[in-house]
Amino acid sequence: MSAEVENSKEEETKEQPKSIRHKLKLHWQVGIKLLELLICGACMGFIYEPVNGIHLAHTNLHHIGIMYTAYTGFMLINIILLISRVIKDRIYFPTIVLFAISGAALFLITGILLTVDRLKFSGKIFHPRQYQLSMMTISICLSFVNATVFTIEAVFTCMRRQDL
Repeated sequence: MSAEVENSKEEETKEQPKSIRHKLKLHWQVGIKLLELLICGACMGFIYEPVNGIHLAHTNLHHIGIMYTAYTGFMLINIILLISRVIKDRIYFPTIVLFAISGAALFLITGILLTVDRLKFSGKIFHPRQYQLSMMTISICLSFVNATVFTIEAVFTCMRRQDL
């Protein structure tokens, strides 16, 4: 009798990883969207003080416009995609791939532009505070990380052809 109970317990533990793996396969896009949303929020939080403290908007308004478009625009896009998933509205994979590729491109461009702006401050007479430069560097790094996450999402969505 105890052997049967032990066998049934072993079967239950063997079935559990399969169900978790199955759930991960079904909901991996939601996890990536939440990660992208979290990184966008972190980028926005880390760049706010340097932009205002260094007065970056006065000298490079076009760079700041692209940066805010990337950060806030893709926060909004990801929120809308997640809400559509919650209300069980189907978004086809070519749309997801298009958003992911454009997100990767915009975050890559934003990272490059902010890197150029960051390097301009090292040769000028005006030296911003170190914590502002550190916050700007963190935001730049997170921009490149998010570009990578968007690229990975685009590749996996193309391979799997899975709608959101």
